[in-house]
Amino acid sequence: AEGPPEYLFGKLYARTHLRSDRWYKWARVLRYGRLEDEAPFSSVRRLVEHEDYMLRLLRDGGVRVPEPVGVVEVVPGSEYLLVTEMVPDAVEVLDSGVDDEVVDDALRQVRRLWAVGAAHRDVKPSNVLARGGRVYLVDVSFGELRPSRWRQAVDLANMMLTLALAAGPRRVVERAQAFFAPEELAEALAATSSMT
Repeated sequence: AEGPPEYLFGKLYARTHLRSDRWYKWARVLRYGRLEDEAPFSSVRRLVEHEDYMLRLLRDGGVRVPEPVGVVEVVPGSEYLLVTEMVPDAVEVLDSGVDDEVVDDALRQVRRLWAVGAAHRDVKPSNVLARGGRVYLVDVSFGELRPSRWRQAVDLANMMLTLALAAGPRRVVERAQAFFAPEELAEALAATSSMT
């Protein structure tokens, strides 16, 4: 209401997202043979509540995510709009040049995820934004509280693989050694199985 205009980002959730969530979890059962307390969401409202909650949990734990603003009920029970800040001048991490400052901050965000006891569960280039040397994690709708160690290792591996696409694997592994123990890095890369 006061001050300069603020740009916001709205993510519309509808019933199609429930179907996508169920297919995603079914595919994970086929691939991994199990799920980690990942029951399908019962309603669109629960899905949007979960992402809003994860944004607030991660933000409060020091993970850099877009600031949550609130939820708008568009069609009761069917469509909801999750509103967050729009991170100005941010680009997908692979379009940022991926210098050492970006690599370090991206790895720092994974370490903060671990410290807060959460997993992103969908780390990929389009969900990692960079503005200057600062990295933001977006689309936390698959986020999990109190994940297994394996699930956290997968987040680290996916972040390292994402960064390696632009910065090269050797450089990413060298930078990661400042934030993670060799055993943690080995476990992360082992969790990627045939992908690496």
